[in-house]
Amino acid sequence: MTDAPGLPSAHAKVLERAARVAGVPVAVHRVRGASETLAAGWGGCAACRAACASGAGKAACARSRASAHPLARTLGGPVTLVCHLGLGCVAAAWPGVPELMLTFGPYVPAGEDRGLAAELRRALAALPGGRVPGAEDLAALAAGIPRAPYGAVPAAVEWTLEELSRLPSPAAPPSEAVEAPEPPPPAARPPRGAAKSKPAGADFDAARIALA
Repeated sequence: MTDAPGLPSAHAKVLERAARVAGVPVAVHRVRGASETLAAGWGGCAACRAACASGAGKAACARSRASAHPLARTLGGPVTLVCHLGLGCVAAAWPGVPELMLTFGPYVPAGEDRGLAAELRRALAALPGGRVPGAEDLAALAAGIPRAPYGAVPAAVEWTLEELSRLPSPAAPPSEAVEAPEPPPPAARPPRGAAKSKPAGADFDAARIALA
């Protein structure tokens, strides 16, 4: 699934490509204080959907992401975290737009998935109001979690940040939408022989006005 209504197409293409290369879900959240809204997302995870079926699960997911936000903003690079389900995620702040946070994951390091179904059961059972699937469903949820080589997802995040930093800020209006002001009408020509007077401030550099 691809959903990026709040992002320019050039930025969305970078993130969509990053999700394919990393092989993990990618989400962009707009964070203001303690509140967050989903701005865009690529991919999905059945285990996450099972956890977020309850309000407690959604809140736990948001707390997991929020725990990495301060460090991600400070470092300006990827920060690895373990979510409330015991799965790996990588968070990063959007270059130049710290209220936009990227999350890559969840995923499991390749070869480290032993006992994953039991870990999922424990985490889902700990959620108030959560439903614990049966053994077969748990096994399916565990099988659907992406596996990634060590270091692959943080490296994909680093590449993504480099590509996004080359693009205009998504918060800025596109250049084609900014219309140039109409030129002022030409000044009336003074009568022949009249003394020319210089308007006050005519020597002021217009470039300095633009920089004010």
